[in-house]
Amino acid sequence: MSFKFSQTSRRMRGNTDLGLSLQEKALSLDSPHPLPLILCAKSLVRSFKRLDLAQVRLSQAATLLRSTWHPMSDDMSREWYEREIYALSHSIQQDEC
Repeated sequence: MSFKFSQTSRRMRGNTDLGLSLQEKALSLDSPHPLPLILCAKSLVRSFKRLDLAQVRLSQAATLLRSTWHPMSDDMSREWYEREIYALSHSIQQDEC
């Protein structure tokens, strides 16, 4: 999953609209899971400098964690996802100041 997002953002630096569109498409192909949303948020910050959209993806990931989603046996723990969301959210807030 991370390969999909990192490759997309690396190639699309010159065409933000296309890059964002491809990320949307990639997210629509994945089953509801917080990891692709977190990876997408990281890419939005690093490659596109879109802090606003990154916050939206983190909010979606947090909402998913609060819903009926449960980690599978090969997933990271719920706490790991929560820490990732918090850390990136905190970093975004620091960048906005």
